[in-house]
Amino acid sequence: MLILVTDRRPFGEQLAAALFQSGIFLFRTPTETARFLCEEKDCGGVLIDGTECLASAELLCRDLRMRYPQIPIALLLQNGQIPSCEIDRILREKHFDEILEDALDFCRRDMGWREEAMTSFSLSIGPDPSATLYMGYPLRLSPCEHALLRCLFYRAPRLTSADDLLTLCYPTDPPSVAALSATVASINRKAAVLDPRPLITNVYGKGYCLRAGILD
Repeated sequence: MLILVTDRRPFGEQLAAALFQSGIFLFRTPTETARFLCEEKDCGGVLIDGTECLASAELLCRDLRMRYPQIPIALLLQNGQIPSCEIDRILREKHFDEILEDALDFCRRDMGWREEAMTSFSLSIGPDPSATLYMGYPLRLSPCEHALLRCLFYRAPRLTSADDLLTLCYPTDPPSVAALSATVASINRKAAVLDPRPLITNVYGKGYCLRAGILD
C-alpha cells in the first residue's frame, strides 16, 4: 500500500488515478496529515512530493525514517534540488508520463509490488477483470467490482472500512457509502451462483473483508 504525500491537489489526483489504473492502491494526503496517516495505515512505501517545499519534505522524511526505518521512501524534486536527508529513491519533476513511470519503478523495485494474479484455492484475481476465477469458474465483474474485490484480497485478512475502500478504489470522485454497499451486494450475488456463502462479509460498524477460509 502506497502513501502519496503532496500539497498539489490536481497533481496528486492525477497521479493517484494513473497509479490506480496500474493496479496500485494508495492513500493520498497533504504534508500536514502525513505523519498521522502513516501511523494509522499499514503502508509499504511513501512517495513525498517535495517540489513546492523541500524543507517540509525533508523534515517528514527524517521523521518517517526514524519511526519506520524499514519502509522505503521516495522523494519527488525539481531539477537542481538536492536533499540533505536519507532517501531510497529520488524522482525528478518532468513530463507526467515520466513521473508516472518512475513512480511505478519505485513501487516495483523498492516496495516489491508485482503485477500478477492474487490467488488462493478458491479465488484468483488478475490485474484485469476478465481474469477473475471463483471456485474454478469465471466471475464476471465490472471494473469497479474487480477493483474492490482485488483490494480486499490484497488487504486480507484485515478488515477495511467503507471510508478506506472509497479512498483506495475510487481515487477520484468516490461514490456514497450506499453505492459502495450496493457494489459489494452485486459481487456477492454474482458469486452466490457458484457458492451460496457470501464472498465478502460486512462486520457492522468496522468494515468489509473476504469470507473466512477464502485464503486457505
